[in-house]
Amino acid sequence: MKPFRVEFSDNGSTRRQSFRANGPGQAFFKCKEAHPDAELKCAVLRGVGFMRRTSIRYDAPKNQSMPSKPKPNPAIQEVMPFFNNEALSRRKL
Repeated sequence: MKPFRVEFSDNGSTRRQSFRANGPGQAFFKCKEAHPDAELKCAVLRGVGFMRRTSIRYDAPKNQSMPSKPKPNPAIQEVMPFFNNEALSRRKL
């Protein structure tokens, strides 16, 4: 995981916060989870070691709404059958 520095605007003030993520999309998602009302601007990944002077800037996505969670439909849900104890194999010592 790499440290992405995400820049966002929250209540009119520009803030920056670092998130450890595998990619910029995951960093934006973590920032949006932590600050749901914030408007994302960009994420910056800085190099380490001999590459410390390099940086990559990723612009924020245009659609910044969080994905909705699916609502379970009780009519479609099925009950999983459980095996009785006799059907389970037993290891004999």
